[in-house]
Amino acid sequence: MEREIEEVTEIPRTMSTQHPDNINVPEWSPDEIIDGNAEIFEAHFAYETLGCQEVMWDSEGKDVDT
Repeated sequence: MEREIEEVTEIPRTMSTQHPDNINVPEWSPDEIIDGNAEIFEAHFAYETLGCQEVMWDSEGKDVDT
């Protein structure tokens, strides 16, 4: 007997982006330039503190696969 599995797609209602055009350096950044470790903190902060369901990672200028 074949059993069908229902696939559920959840569309995020909130999203955070990492963008360098802020008027001020964020409170949580110790330096004016946000380094890789601070970007990881930023993504975690967006999920845990702000309740964002998705983070659009900023890969510009980084040695990563896009």
